[in-house]
Amino acid sequence: MLAVALLATGCTAIDYDRAPPPDFPKLEVVVIPTGFWETQRICGGNLLFTVIACVQPNYETKTCPIYTTTDDEIIMTHERDHCRGYDHYFSKCDPEDSMCGTWKKYKETRDESANNPRDSR
Repeated sequence: MLAVALLATGCTAIDYDRAPPPDFPKLEVVVIPTGFWETQRICGGNLLFTVIACVQPNYETKTCPIYTTTDDEIIMTHERDHCRGYDHYFSKCDPEDSMCGTWKKYKETRDESANNPRDSR
């Protein structure tokens, strides 16, 4: 049944052969139980592509909220592994679909801010 649910939601397996970026930070996991529709809104799901859980890392606060409609241990392990920097098979280091990408984008944004301080006049 769980396998059917995972396939129906488009969830793919974690690629444990590809390590997280070496400088990926340790994030504190924060589980936030949400209802079905709230999870769809937060996680970008819809009736054709439903989502049962997602993470939205906050590198500033070093937290990794998991928004979830379930407490299923397999799903929660999957999401916690994202919080540790692991990505799905076939994902690229894209800020829209991977932990590697969100971390890379955060570092670039932080570096740009450091290199372009605001005018203090």
